[in-house]
Amino acid sequence: MTEAFFRHSTTAGVRRAVVERVTLPRRELTLESSGGTVRVKVLDGPDGPRVKAEYDDVAAAARRSGRPAHELARELQTRALALVATRAAGTSPTTKES
Repeated sequence: MTEAFFRHSTTAGVRRAVVERVTLPRRELTLESSGGTVRVKVLDGPDGPRVKAEYDDVAAAARRSGRPAHELARELQTRALALVATRAAGTSPTTKES
């Protein structure tokens, strides 16, 4: 990239810096929906878990089930949060998971 700057611009110098990236611990759940299996990412944040269903999985499941994708995604997020909470509490989950 630096070579391209020198070749294609009038600059006499380029500042470069090494940066560090810190990430939250993450894991993945698999939930069953009326349209099939959906992967859900779980991030362990400082204020508790964050969950988000994989977009491609939600879109495919929504097409198969005939449900709106945003409704299915919201349902899966609620189920995933409940599952993560039951696991943290040490109780048995009621949602099917792989």
